[in-house]
Amino acid sequence: EPVVSTLVVCGDVMSHMPVTNDAWDADREVYDYSRIMAAARPYAEAADCAVANLETTLSGGPPYSGFPAFNSPDDLAAGLKETGFDLLLTANNHCLDKGGKGLSRTLDVLDETGLVHVGTSRTQQERDDNIQVMDVGGISVAFLGYTYGTNGIPLPKDMPYAVNLFNKDYLT
Repeated sequence: EPVVSTLVVCGDVMSHMPVTNDAWDADREVYDYSRIMAAARPYAEAADCAVANLETTLSGGPPYSGFPAFNSPDDLAAGLKETGFDLLLTANNHCLDKGGKGLSRTLDVLDETGLVHVGTSRTQQERDDNIQVMDVGGISVAFLGYTYGTNGIPLPKDMPYAVNLFNKDYLT
């Protein structure tokens, strides 16, 4: 008998400063993204697996920042988890916006939130194992995360394994 599963894959999750400011709930002193993500929630919750590209860092703050060097509140990760997302792709052109420390802290926050991630690494061992195989409604699916580059930001010298790049020099 055929196995049918639902995989939801969303594009970029980023928090430009107008979005960050809009998410601020002064009464509770938290950034609440639930209203902003409300339209996506039924799709993410109904899926066997929901995936999005985390196109920002969670480097700590305030201050937070939008384009060109993103740094969003940790509450964004909680909002994604509450919306129903299961896995985040972290290799993209903004993953090093706040350097190697920002990349590492982002992964720490995702781990603390219970969000699986793929595409960036804190250690060589993590890079060597940088694939996620998940059961998606009875079907094993392997997830890989790669990016074309990091907006000209070089890999940290002490972290040459930090980002899955499929092309080391995409300009030439």
